[in-house]
Amino acid sequence: MEVGGVKHHWIRDDIEISFPLPKFVQELVRELEALDEAGDYAYEGCADALDVGIKEAVRRGEMTQKQWDLISAKYIEVM
Repeated sequence: MEVGGVKHHWIRDDIEISFPLPKFVQELVRELEALDEAGDYAYEGCADALDVGIKEAVRRGEMTQKQWDLISAKYIEVM
């Protein structure tokens, strides 16, 4: 749904993610996009799960701090 040029309720469309994402992140992003499209406030809980998962991926060296910052700005900090 696009309203007034904005495609999403909570996801920032102006941030582009152009790096490969771990499978668990891809799955959570798909869920976030569906929840956002539906305007479902369960988005907040899913965004929290994404934040925790990415923190762990950074700790294990699977993702960088910069990647976490971008994903956080796009999907998490908007709530």
